[in-house]
Amino acid sequence: MYISRSQRGRLRCTFAQVFAVEARALEDFLVESARVMSSGSGDGAAAAGAAADSAARAAAAADTEAARRSAIATLVGASSSSDVAPTVSERIASLKAEKEELKSRKASVTKNLKTEQRRKKRLRKNAEGLSAEDLLEICVLRSHAQAKAKAKAKAKAKS
Repeated sequence: MYISRSQRGRLRCTFAQVFAVEARALEDFLVESARVMSSGSGDGAAAAGAAADSAARAAAAADTEAARRSAIATLVGASSSSDVAPTVSERIASLKAEKEELKSRKASVTKNLKTEQRRKKRLRKNAEGLSAEDLLEICVLRSHAQAKAKAKAKAKAKS
């Protein structure tokens, strides 16, 4: 997939924003951990510190994940990141199905082409052995057959 220069610039900005949010979340987590450890004394404080520590980690992870989703949605142009994944997956699946359909159609067209080429070659080979009178007779018979087919089609269309 080709990515233009402007898209690359947006990617760089988006990734920089995500990393900045991650850095801020990590910094907040470290500050909170240091505060809890310095203020705590005894087992109760350790349990409270562990709870605060896990809460801070969860908040930091949520902020980071939200920033990532927002950056991806902004980059792709979707309203939310939940819109991004199914749409891309569906597009990939539809393109694969289309590719298989085209592949099967190509195989049938190739088969028909080879059949017609063989037929032309066979007719040419047979025509080389015929005289000019025979060829004229064949042309007349074909024109009569075509006229009958047209008349039959007209009669069927009137009915």
